[in-house]
Amino acid sequence: MSFAAAEEIARAVLYEGYLLYPYRTSALKNRLRWMFGRLLPREYSLAHGESEPWAMQTECLVAGTPETELEVCVRFLQLTTTDDGNGDSSAYEAIERNVTATVWLDQIEGGRWQAPFAFQPQLAGLVTLTAVQTGHELFKLRVTIENLSSCARELHLDRALLRSLVSTHTLLRVQAGEFVSLIDPPEWARASAATCRNIGTWPVLVGSEPAQMMLSAPLILYDYPQVAPESPGDLFDGTEIDELLSLRIQTLTDGEKQEMSGGSEQARRLLERTEALTEEQLVQLHGRLQNGTALTQSGRRPMLSTSRPPESIIQPGDRVRLRPRHGADAMDLLLNGQTALVVSVRRDFEDRVHVAVVLDDDPGRDFGLEGQPGHRFFFRLEELERL
Repeated sequence: MSFAAAEEIARAVLYEGYLLYPYRTSALKNRLRWMFGRLLPREYSLAHGESEPWAMQTECLVAGTPETELEVCVRFLQLTTTDDGNGDSSAYEAIERNVTATVWLDQIEGGRWQAPFAFQPQLAGLVTLTAVQTGHELFKLRVTIENLSSCARELHLDRALLRSLVSTHTLLRVQAGEFVSLIDPPEWARASAATCRNIGTWPVLVGSEPAQMMLSAPLILYDYPQVAPESPGDLFDGTEIDELLSLRIQTLTDGEKQEMSGGSEQARRLLERTEALTEEQLVQLHGRLQNGTALTQSGRRPMLSTSRPPESIIQPGDRVRLRPRHGADAMDLLLNGQTALVVSVRRDFEDRVHVAVVLDDDPGRDFGLEGQPGHRFFFRLEELERL
């Protein structure tokens, strides 16, 4: 079974929230971890009014035939502890677990295919696959994951987590078929897509091959999500800004860094990697411009490009007078008649041209020339009079 093309994003989901900034186990939010995709034992959940889920359900659409092959990989973390029995969450460590299966749609159409699993100590569950044909060569697939571990109802949550599935998610792959996007289904599949019921998870398309793999995760993602290539490694918070977290880590005191390093092997490696970042690597974390003209820097001031954009006679370095169009926002209208320096010309994904300018009379124009927000303004070509 090969899910290599989705491994990076799936791993980010698996370790989302594993350890949060400031990456010290004494921090309150790191004593209340494991919030994403956790399935508590059924007995414990029912005894507490199902305030904690014990099952997860994925429903998605597969365009194929009864001979379409389906590969399934349920992934989660199993928690272990070496504490003295007091349930100290700071002592939790995690083991990666996989439950895999390969079936054909005709095996699960109109019936159930079940894969029980068990891991020591005291962790047991069940994966159930079913499929229903909802149209011509269109099937609705359901994957249910249940935690059936034995657990005393009165057990404290810290101890119940040791018999739980954490960061649970599902990878799916088809051969001789295609998955259908639930975010943007084609017209012929919209009615069937509207009937899909996902509980505690949401499936999106992933991978380099269109419509061949799905990731059903306990996080809100779009189709074909990616980890930014500039990211130096796991920060256990894939929805956060790498630059922000890396700079924050570098400001920790020596005592805080010592506690972080001694807390877990993952935290130690994170600290070592962050402190080893070069200035060039940190600059790369600041952002990436796509489909536009990058504003490079020389010293403290931007180096203005001398290449003339084909769509305009206006180019970086030109001076212009601002003539906002009727209906522009109040701030733009207040700048009517002001003169400014063009610092960049950009084309957006909808093929519209935007010109960034810095006002001649702005007391903070140096900040604008350095690319700082609040001192650069964007106008359309027709709103500028070249001087």
